[in-house]
Amino acid sequence: VIDKNIARTPAAVQRFLLYFIILLKLLLFVIIIFVIYNFVRPKKQVLAQPISVEITKGQGVKEITETLEDKGVINNKWSFYWLYYTKRKPLQAGIFRFEKEESASSVFNKIAGGNIYEEKITIPEGWRAEQIAQMLSRKGLVDYETFMTVADGKEGKLFPDTYRIAEKTTAETIVKTFVSNYSER
Repeated sequence: VIDKNIARTPAAVQRFLLYFIILLKLLLFVIIIFVIYNFVRPKKQVLAQPISVEITKGQGVKEITETLEDKGVINNKWSFYWLYYTKRKPLQAGIFRFEKEESASSVFNKIAGGNIYEEKITIPEGWRAEQIAQMLSRKGLVDYETFMTVADGKEGKLFPDTYRIAEKTTAETIVKTFVSNYSER
């Protein structure tokens, strides 16, 4: 009788170890799913106001990620690192605007896709340089005096049209765009 119980013990121990290993694998799987979900889920808090984040050429992923986390755009930087290293897409330079809850994945896709923030403006026919400068200044795109200095002597070449101007575009670039459009037409 004692010999039969001893013979059964190794099988019982093996079965116990098998169940234990299966349980550990399930637990590990649940933990991995939980971590991934926390990386890509939308933020819990809603941004109080739109946030613009500037990414300059040559800025590393570490700097970009820390800026995004500091400004409250992403919950934690590790989710962004994970996306960067798994998707293997380069991050684009530019000014990006975040206006609502966005997942880390959405933020990453916006930056990797180069979806920079732009303002759509329409210059009506007959507007003088002063009126254009006032509108651009009111929208926060360029300083009034700077625009007037750059536009000096180009009054008739600031072509009336609808333009998309990225935030923090220089007055020189804006005037050059207007004059270029005039030359093309």
